[in-house]
Amino acid sequence: MVGNCDSFYFVASGDTCASITSKSGISLSQFVEWNPSVGNSCSGLWLNAYVCISIVGHTPTTPTPTPIQDGMTKSCKTFHFVVSGNTCATIASQYGISVAQFTTWNPAVGSSCTGLWANTYACVAVL
Repeated sequence: MVGNCDSFYFVASGDTCASITSKSGISLSQFVEWNPSVGNSCSGLWLNAYVCISIVGHTPTTPTPTPIQDGMTKSCKTFHFVVSGNTCATIASQYGISVAQFTTWNPAVGSSCTGLWANTYACVAVL
């Protein structure tokens, strides 16, 4: 980890380099640069350890990743990469939001969550 890190993230079960960078608003290249032991393939990401998610002088931005859920709100600041087996309820619970908030920010998923597509990004927090 770099010496000028000023923000840390505790790696929990289920975290990946992609999920951490998405939550933190940083690129994968920044993440690997600040955490070189993780490696480009993310094979060095350790459970129950801290990683650097910001350095002194860094201003995080949250670019919209692709692909996204259809109709997703334009004011999204945090994204979740949907994988097979995810549901609106499990995603909402993971981020401490309600299913109603999730479906409002991602209207294409529908009230019964049948429109939630794997391998796309969904919004889990807004500005």
